[in-house]
Amino acid sequence: MVDPCPSRDTICPEVLQQFPHLFEPLSIGPVQIRNRVFVSSHTTMLAENAAPGEALIAFLEAKARVGVGLIVSEAINVHPTGSESKEELCSWEPAFAEGLQKVRERLERHGTVLFVQLFHSGGGGTHAGMMEKGPNLQPSNVPLLCEGLIGTNHAMDTADIQAIIAGFADSALICKDNGAQGVQVAAAHGYLIHRFLTPLHNRRTDHFGGTFDKRLNFLREILVAIREKVGAGFPVGVRIGCDDFISESLSHKDMINICRTLDQEQLVDYLDITGTHEFIPRSLIHHYGVMDDKAGHMVTEAGNLRRAVSIPVLHAARIINPRQAEDILAAGDVDMVGMTRASISDPGFIRKTAEQREADILYCVGCGQACMGRVNQNRHVTCIQNPFTGREHVWSKLSPAAQKKTIVVVGGGPAGMMFAWVAAARGHDVSLYDNQHELGGQVLLAEQLPLSLELGSVARNLSRQVELAGVEVHLNTLATRETVMAQNPDDVVLAAGSKPYLPQEVKGIEQDHVFTLPRAFAQPDRLGDTVLLIDNDGHQRGASTAAWLLKLGKTLQVATEFSQVGCHFEMVLHRMRIYEMFFKQKVALHPHYRLIEVGRSAVHFKDNYADTDLEINGIDSVVVLYPPIAHTELEQELRTTGAELHLIGDCLTPRNIEYATFVGARLARDI
Repeated sequence: MVDPCPSRDTICPEVLQQFPHLFEPLSIGPVQIRNRVFVSSHTTMLAENAAPGEALIAFLEAKARVGVGLIVSEAINVHPTGSESKEELCSWEPAFAEGLQKVRERLERHGTVLFVQLFHSGGGGTHAGMMEKGPNLQPSNVPLLCEGLIGTNHAMDTADIQAIIAGFADSALICKDNGAQGVQVAAAHGYLIHRFLTPLHNRRTDHFGGTFDKRLNFLREILVAIREKVGAGFPVGVRIGCDDFISESLSHKDMINICRTLDQEQLVDYLDITGTHEFIPRSLIHHYGVMDDKAGHMVTEAGNLRRAVSIPVLHAARIINPRQAEDILAAGDVDMVGMTRASISDPGFIRKTAEQREADILYCVGCGQACMGRVNQNRHVTCIQNPFTGREHVWSKLSPAAQKKTIVVVGGGPAGMMFAWVAAARGHDVSLYDNQHELGGQVLLAEQLPLSLELGSVARNLSRQVELAGVEVHLNTLATRETVMAQNPDDVVLAAGSKPYLPQEVKGIEQDHVFTLPRAFAQPDRLGDTVLLIDNDGHQRGASTAAWLLKLGKTLQVATEFSQVGCHFEMVLHRMRIYEMFFKQKVALHPHYRLIEVGRSAVHFKDNYADTDLEINGIDSVVVLYPPIAHTELEQELRTTGAELHLIGDCLTPRNIEYATFVGARLARDI
């Protein structure tokens, strides 16, 4: 039996009083949606043979099961000139129609409405990479300057245009006939339709370019063709940006005019407002809200668009908690709030809100590491604090432990907390030891640094799960062989984390003016005015350390052995953000150089290729970041106890939060 989803008929009056708009139904055309929360279209890398398979269906059903009103599918390619990848949904593939039917059936069980997004990348924008069977299509013979893309300037002729218009219309009908209750046309993010709309890419002088109105004709004719295919009474919308944020492309005013035109010509039933051109760094830098962005960072622009049209407006961008969503709806800025990453972090957030359990929600922190970051690496979507997301088809409900065990966990970082609450939820008797005053591990340092302030929510979210699962927590307690074995455990899980590494082969590395990050943060008054940051970590720690040093007013230079600072970021957007900071602050960068010797005021490097020398002079302090190394001291002592010993997280192999929580959950499911 399917549990009923929260609705106005089942939610208590106190909750409805607090969230009068969030749980209010909305009609788009003849389709009624039970509340104002939707999941926007986003790539998952869960498609199988170009169709929805069980992995994708289970991922979407997890959100429907607990109350999301509307789900918009990830992009569905409408024509073979747009994708050659079987890891993307393609409407013409034989398995697609049957897969979409199954999605509708599973969502319908829970009362969630299904819309689909119709999409053409223009080629070169797919996660499969460059097109091989044909050219990458563009409105005009103008290069698309994007690192990693080559040959993206084949100008479409009239036959190409008509074929793609027909592809959109045919795909809309396929989707309607196989379960979709509405469609939206992707006209944003620098993909093909967006390129027709902007004079940056569209230099045509025919029916499809030359003036503002003619640049609209490609989108206009797609919408007309779709309506002719699907008939009246079937919602058709457009996903479009609010601003390209660069002077040579579409402005916020231009976007308002486009949306107003689509509304006045009665071409669409709703709009889904997003932002920016993903292929141009100066534009993309404004797009996905990350940890240093304010919540709802594009709501103002979406609100301006809403007040310019007469149809419902949807919007998703850093809307992360129900109370924020309620305020946005109450202000009239949008008609539906997209809480996409919120639903990835915690698919159950709507039910928890309806049940007055907001404190139990795993709130999204905006890191982008395991959702968009993994997708950018052609890996399936998940979440750093919820490794069950994206694995619903193989990690469904937790099964009770076959045999209850007494388990001691040493270390209260993300790996230890994840293991502890999952193992306890399965019925094991779990004790958790940590030598700090609160759970969180190295996250507690990270949250005090710029660019990663919200990481502290990971610690609080997971510690709440530990509490709810009934784990016995011992804080301010240094675990030893004796304290662990006093519990007479069946299993010991070592999650003791990692420690900073200093390369001892580097001359002068032990001098007093050379700092690890923890020591620098603990003794900021000992840092001089000019600081050299050696970032051989290449991830969030290096970026946040640089931002912190600049905030302290230091004159900063950054050196790294890698080809660029921030090279290990999963999302290129994060790297853009730190380069924006470096250029604004005029920070000197020295990539490709390995550290040889630290002198009193000079630091000596050699390049990685020709062994040429670089000497940076006038340095007061040096902050050194290398990948950390595992804490192994207690492991050797526990190997002789007879208890089953397991290592997880950084003390197994130092990586990142996503890996730590994943291995913690994996062990807890199996133990």
